[in-house]
Amino acid sequence: MANYAIEYLDDGSTARVIHLLPGNDGVRIEWKTEINRNITSTGIIENVVQNTLRYVTFDCYFQKAVFHQLETFMSFAQQGRPFTFIKDSTAGTKSVLLSDTAAPASSLITTDTALDPVDFSAGETIIIRDIYGTKWEINEVDAIVGDDQIDLVSTTQHDYEAGAIINSYYYFDSLYLMDEQFDPDRDGAFWHHTFNCVEVRSGS
Repeated sequence: MANYAIEYLDDGSTARVIHLLPGNDGVRIEWKTEINRNITSTGIIENVVQNTLRYVTFDCYFQKAVFHQLETFMSFAQQGRPFTFIKDSTAGTKSVLLSDTAAPASSLITTDTALDPVDFSAGETIIIRDIYGTKWEINEVDAIVGDDQIDLVSTTQHDYEAGAIINSYYYFDSLYLMDEQFDPDRDGAFWHHTFNCVEVRSGS
């Protein structure tokens, strides 16, 4: 069973990690694209895409010590500060595309060994997103070649510029908490809570 982890930097810039047990409802992802529709003087409707968001909900269990860690975390997250969530504590890989890549591409070359994709594994589901947050696709790792090449199971559907982000599908490096309160249910020796978050990727 995969374990969950919340990671963030506190006010003293100390890295904090909170480990959680998965709940029955697991992790749910809902995609939403923010679109502004403008009607011109000639009656033409123009659609302006502003943001692509992932709404992320994760259901979890924890014991007393973690309960108090989460109370401290809530005082941080409710200030509107971003945090990281990882579905499987062995995952959390993030890499960056080295150069422009035209579709259909069967492999991706990443920037350098500091972001070594060897941390990805064959069969892992990944998400590829452009630097503007307007194009993305889901793919699967076929193999890792050397220190910087990710071979894909399926060829890419979009063109991507250098700097595009490649993440493990269940790795969220900039979530924002939407919950206004933290009131977990007690279940024997464990507490239970569902966190509601949003990941905002705006154009750059």
